[in-house]
Amino acid sequence: MEHVLLQILGEIQELRKGQASLNQKVDKNFNELNGKYSNLDQKSDDLNGKYSNLDQKSDDLIGKYSNLDQKFDDLNGKYSNLDRKFDDLNGKYSNLDQKFDKNFNILNNKIDKLSEQIRSHHIENIHADEHLLNEIISLKTNVTFINRKIADAELEINALKRSKQ
Repeated sequence: MEHVLLQILGEIQELRKGQASLNQKVDKNFNELNGKYSNLDQKSDDLNGKYSNLDQKSDDLIGKYSNLDQKFDDLNGKYSNLDRKFDDLNGKYSNLDQKFDKNFNILNNKIDKLSEQIRSHHIENIHADEHLLNEIISLKTNVTFINRKIADAELEINALKRSKQ
């Protein structure tokens, strides 16, 4: 039994040596894991900082987007206002165009009436001119006849004056 106890004691000592070796390996592995954990923790902190930086940049972009969205809404309002003004001007132009067409038609009608009156007056003037020419020719003939009579009378007077002398 002693022998068995010695053998058990030897095995316990060997187990203790193995356990010490295992403890050293576990400590070494634990230290390595602790270093790796510290490294991961540092990387996690770095990532967290980068995430915070990205989050800040994201907030800045959201702010810029909101600002651009507001500017777009302002521009859209201005465009709508310009579009409304353009529609108003288009309506005014249409009214002016209609008035112009109406006045142009009235003017054309008046010009046509005036042309017709001018034609009729022109024809009347031609008739009047012909009548005046006929009268002038008649007067010319009468004047020529009277001039001949006067000339004949003067000749007779002169002849009588010469015969008395």
